[in-house]
Amino acid sequence: MINDVSLDVHPGRILGVVGESGSGKSVTSLAIMNLLPKSAARIASGTIEVDGVDLATLRPRELSALRGNTMAMIFQEPMTSLNPAFTIGEQIAETVRRHEGLNRRDAWARAVKALDDVGIPNASGRAKRYPHEFSGGMRQRAMIAMGLSCNPRVLIADEPTTALDVTIQDQILQLLRTLCEERGLAIMLITHNMGVVADVCDEVAVMYAGEIVEHGDVFDLFRRPRHPYTEGLLRAMPKLNGHNDLVSIPGSTPAPWAMPPGCRFEPRCPYSVASCSERVLPLIEVGDRQSRCARVAELKLGANL
Repeated sequence: MINDVSLDVHPGRILGVVGESGSGKSVTSLAIMNLLPKSAARIASGTIEVDGVDLATLRPRELSALRGNTMAMIFQEPMTSLNPAFTIGEQIAETVRRHEGLNRRDAWARAVKALDDVGIPNASGRAKRYPHEFSGGMRQRAMIAMGLSCNPRVLIADEPTTALDVTIQDQILQLLRTLCEERGLAIMLITHNMGVVADVCDEVAVMYAGEIVEHGDVFDLFRRPRHPYTEGLLRAMPKLNGHNDLVSIPGSTPAPWAMPPGCRFEPRCPYSVASCSERVLPLIEVGDRQSRCARVAELKLGANL
């Protein structure tokens, strides 16, 4: 269950959304794209706006016209998102024909250009290949090419570097950073990897159990976290100074039907006091940052990171 999640994504900037598995990152992205199953999920309140248009009020046909054209999404596992029965070029060209109204020849040329733009060598030849003929990194690039083929304003990337080796991961991340700057894209990058956030993001929202617990500039957040959960994530990262005693966060994320009555992180928090479980906490403004911690004013976090 997602609760009280408010995010702004601006042109030319990358917003990182980070947290453990089960924290609500992917559900948030699917809710934005209105791709949650109607039988199991609904948006109870709030708005999802792109250029002032509330997506939650649009009819299915109107929303379908925006997907791919105004906003696009790169899914976590490209092999389950690409159709094995069609070539890479055909799948990208279909998207272009659907949204841009181009004929088959022009749509194919756009597909080849999109593959070339994301750094796939011999794009004209590779466009005729099937997904199983691509490596993992090339499939991910093909997904990015498909997402960008209609020049969207907003791009949601749901863990786009999962299962890729570190060299390919860095190439994909730098590609997203370059495209963001050159095209003025607004990118929402979902990941559980704090290193990825530090590498390419401008600001970061930390999610836990369906809520944002901290939000702010990425450099400020890494320098001094303002929520115990953020500190725990940073402590679990390998260090470059040779001291790699990783500190895990005890316990696990609560189930949606068993949320604590107050702060959702309270059962796992080393700094919790009795008042933490007494009431639901709002996001508290701390300078240019936001934190959902009742003790944010008194805690000095991140001293030993």
